[in-house]
Amino acid sequence: MKKISYLILLTSLYLCTFARAKVISVNQSKKDIISNGFFMNFGLGNAYILSKNVYSRLSNTNKSYETGLIASIEPGNQWYFHSTETFGFGLQASYIQLGIGSGTSNHGGTELKLEEIRFGKVAAQFSKKLTKKSVIDLSLQLSPLCLFLVPHKNNIVNDTPYDFQFTGYNIGAGLRYRYRIFAFGTDINIGNSFDGYFIAIYPRIYTGFKF
Repeated sequence: MKKISYLILLTSLYLCTFARAKVISVNQSKKDIISNGFFMNFGLGNAYILSKNVYSRLSNTNKSYETGLIASIEPGNQWYFHSTETFGFGLQASYIQLGIGSGTSNHGGTELKLEEIRFGKVAAQFSKKLTKKSVIDLSLQLSPLCLFLVPHKNNIVNDTPYDFQFTGYNIGAGLRYRYRIFAFGTDINIGNSFDGYFIAIYPRIYTGFKF
């Protein structure tokens, strides 16, 4: 009896999933590829942080850097202010971009945990339709950025644990290819910390969906 119940449940879940996918596919086929809508990106980036003296309280190093891979998730919306059958101009806005990863520093090879938070990322967007089902998006981006860097285990130098954060703003450019609801893209952001001592370079690739 239990096996039959499980089979019925799994069959029902499959049918519901298939029906939902079918509805999305039908709706998307009626919707122009250059249109307003919600998007969700899943990215993988490599963050670099440089400074004239990152470790002033730890050593006399004049220039140091952090590097590490960050996996991120980014939900948002896009709107077009003007569009034709072949191109469109608009705005892309991310509600939040959250990331987590790991990396190393050149300060004793410390292993780091990296955490990323971005709010209110906005981008001017130009879209060029390739076919009825595909389009290329170009974007110019501006966003605040917080990167928290914490050691997996404390690296003590003069009884001081190695731990700091980058808080600043980034500007960048992006390129995205969309086919129906599927999206594949890349972007690179370069920014400064608010205190003026840090520089962040953050290239990223991502895949996702635009509904």
